[in-house]
Amino acid sequence: MAIKRAKDLPFDMPEFVAYDIDRLVDEIEAHGPLVDAAECEVKGSVRDLDPEAEQWCLDYYLRGGWKKDA
Repeated sequence: MAIKRAKDLPFDMPEFVAYDIDRLVDEIEAHGPLVDAAECEVKGSVRDLDPEAEQWCLDYYLRGGWKKDA
């Protein structure tokens, strides 16, 4: 199973948050050199989500929750 993309999440988000999430997923999947930078972008942009969605994104994308899906 692949890492969830922004379109796969069960909540709405601004376009810039979706962009940052998808960019992070691309970096993770490619073992790219910009994973750390993409993580910082996601950490900042998810602050605009409601608290529950923000926490879910932090747990899934930044704290390794995606590893259960990958």
